[in-house]
Amino acid sequence: LIQEIVTSIWPESTVKLAGAHACGTALPGSPLELVVEYCTGGEENFITFKSIILDRGYVIEAESVESILLSGNGSTARLSVTFEEFASSGSVRKEIHNLKKILSTVPSAGKIARVIEVVLHQMKYTDTSFGGISPKALLIMCIAACRQSPHPEDPGECLKHFFAMYSNFDFSSVTITPFLNSFIPRIDVEGHCEAQLSIIGTDAYGFNVGADCYRLVQIKSHFLYSSMALRKWDGTHTPAMGHKKGYKGRTPLSLIVPLQPLWSRAEAALGADVVRKFQ
Repeated sequence: LIQEIVTSIWPESTVKLAGAHACGTALPGSPLELVVEYCTGGEENFITFKSIILDRGYVIEAESVESILLSGNGSTARLSVTFEEFASSGSVRKEIHNLKKILSTVPSAGKIARVIEVVLHQMKYTDTSFGGISPKALLIMCIAACRQSPHPEDPGECLKHFFAMYSNFDFSSVTITPFLNSFIPRIDVEGHCEAQLSIIGTDAYGFNVGADCYRLVQIKSHFLYSSMALRKWDGTHTPAMGHKKGYKGRTPLSLIVPLQPLWSRAEAALGADVVRKFQ
């Protein structure tokens, strides 16, 4: 339907899949991300597109100069559409290519990203309109954590390392990058220096894909409790590690365990043998 609407307005355009679905890291609730290339003609064409979309039963949840977030039309799925005037000016295809290449060297990253997204989604911490972390930024954080992990080939160990590292991480002084095995000093440019979270995307343009996150304090707290839960469940937690009075290892991560559909997703991502370590 979107393809039909787009080509009726921009006959020369192309519609391409992007984001988590293109990289193979999407969850059932992940928004479907599309990129429309060669959409020329000025603002009038965008007004026409929005008018048709609304007539077809969609709801516009959010919009910017170059993108629009849709929902409705008889479906619970959300749809993100980004418009690019020229294919050569866009970085989507290069970004997808780079992400797939990086994930092939750290396969654990995509697996733990799915589990962590489930955990954060319970508190709307993956919704950037509420100051959450975008799936793209989260995936890059997972890539960096896996590279720092003593056992990068083990998704279970990488999951524990992610929560342990980022729960006490000094985000204000560094920029997270998917290209290096170490972090770099915080980039002092617009979009990075004033943001709570500084993450370079894979398009090589240096844009901060974590700029929309402003609930980092709350998110770090959930990382801490998830880290404590994993240590408690596998028997390595001690009071010296931050055990709090009355703490029983219950976190948003714990909720995945009794909910079989969600836990099945964790098993699919990490493998049943790894998951059983935390049950």
